[in-house]
Amino acid sequence: MASTATFSGASGNVSLGGISVASITGWTLNVKGDVREVTDSNSTTTSEFIPEGHYSWDGTFEGWLADGTATLTVGAAAAALVLTMASGHTFGGSAIITGKSAVTQVKGTDAIKVSYTYQGTGALTETNS
Repeated sequence: MASTATFSGASGNVSLGGISVASITGWTLNVKGDVREVTDSNSTTTSEFIPEGHYSWDGTFEGWLADGTATLTVGAAAAALVLTMASGHTFGGSAIITGKSAVTQVKGTDAIKVSYTYQGTGALTETNS
């Protein structure tokens, strides 16, 4: 069983391995901590849990790619991921792109809407600004 904290942003930026996705329209970050149930015969009305000390993190981001901008590769080696909220608050760590939505052409423009999923690997850092 795991407990989850979810963060999201409607603006800011996402960069992975030095590639920035311009005009981010949204991103999510899920941080899940593992817990172990320790309910015993002395627990009469509620379940009891203790932290296992491990956590994982993953999420999604989407936005617009300008014409000619490189796209991110699904399943490539982990690279630095930085998620920035409009306030400047950041989350960062090493992540692997695990999925990519179908690319949608927008009539009359060179912009392409993309959506990615990612899996963090290793520590997640958080910086308040």
